[in-house]
Amino acid sequence: MEENELTEVFEQDGVSEVPSAMLGEELVFGAVGPRGSGKSMFIAYLGLLSMAGGARCYSNFPVGGCIPPGRRGKEIHAMPLDPSDLYGMAKKLSGAMVLLDEVQYLGDARSSMSTGNRLLGYLSMQIRKRGMSMAFSCQDLSWVDRRLQFQCDVLAVCSDASKTAWGREEQPHLRRGELVFVELRDWSGFVTGTPWREKAMPFGTITLNGKLLWSLFDTRNVIEMSQAFTKVEVEKTVYDVSFRPSGDGAAGPVDTKVLNRSSADCEFHRVVDDLRAHNTGFVPAEKFRDFLQERGVPLSSRSVGAKLAQLGVPKTKVSGELYYEF
Repeated sequence: MEENELTEVFEQDGVSEVPSAMLGEELVFGAVGPRGSGKSMFIAYLGLLSMAGGARCYSNFPVGGCIPPGRRGKEIHAMPLDPSDLYGMAKKLSGAMVLLDEVQYLGDARSSMSTGNRLLGYLSMQIRKRGMSMAFSCQDLSWVDRRLQFQCDVLAVCSDASKTAWGREEQPHLRRGELVFVELRDWSGFVTGTPWREKAMPFGTITLNGKLLWSLFDTRNVIEMSQAFTKVEVEKTVYDVSFRPSGDGAAGPVDTKVLNRSSADCEFHRVVDDLRAHNTGFVPAEKFRDFLQERGVPLSSRSVGAKLAQLGVPKTKVSGELYYEF
């Protein structure tokens, strides 16, 4: 089934067409609104349109089914999104549509300097180069990382029609979620040439028919809360540059080594460098391990001693208690 055929099916059943300026481009879509406002429905709809047009779709919630619903048609399904592919910017995401429901669990604004947030921000910055699109949902745009906010091209403000004045007064029998109104805002200026902050006027609206779309995504899917506390570690390339005076007395880099270190190793080295920079002196081994724990570096007593020995940190015992000298 082609994209225009799918759109026609939806239009016949009361779903308005997405403006053509939004299709076939590498865009970041954000869907916002209160609980039950149709955010997941909107990004699922974008995923269905992408798949109907021949694109691959990866999603962190179930999207897909038979098009048209309830009739003989074509089965299309989004592939489950592996977090390691997302954070690792896997090549298979190039040219695909990526759906991220409840994105605040992956890129919360309150943890802006976390590795996961930074990777998600970097991926959103490479949308055009990778030929991919991304659609995410959250209740408020301020909940997500600032870079992802900035990269958002189209902000879709969703509302349940049954909760609007029109729904309450003119359609009192309308059930929750049966119709969803979506106001489209050109957040970055990509679609109309003028960003929302300069001209606060929506460039389009669409209406989603919940009865048609309910069978094509899992509206009750729960994003595990553990995702919000999942730690992401990256093996980093570290340029280890040594400085010492050269023969003519001038200081300069004379030895450069390229090392691959995990983020935990890098944090371990930063703790040691900080203690040395402040001429801390003797630190009890137990207190040093507390420093590491506060910085999120899980190491056993034996591995701590081995790593410090590699870095040339002297150790001594006083009254049976072990100390490291920084």
